[in-house]
Amino acid sequence: MLDFFPRFIVVTPVESDRLLSTLSPFVINKYLQANVGTLNSVRKLQSGHLLLETDSRLYSQKLLALSALAGVAVILCAELKKHSTVEEITEELQP
Repeated sequence: MLDFFPRFIVVTPVESDRLLSTLSPFVINKYLQANVGTLNSVRKLQSGHLLLETDSRLYSQKLLALSALAGVAVILCAELKKHSTVEEITEELQP
């Protein structure tokens, strides 16, 4: 049985005037560690969105259940391509 789950999750703010890039990286990290656990990587994209990477099915499920990140309402979208890389996802999301 293959253990497939979304490794990459894109976080987008609900309100366009509340960019995640304005939040402190320390606040984001602390919030994610408290609510999900330690992730492989958290990257801010040029678009102002966040790209989260995990290698745990449990962490992936916890992330997708979030509705806010450090007080900012967000929408989380799983990147469902099985062999996606950070570079491929970043290129797709650039404005």
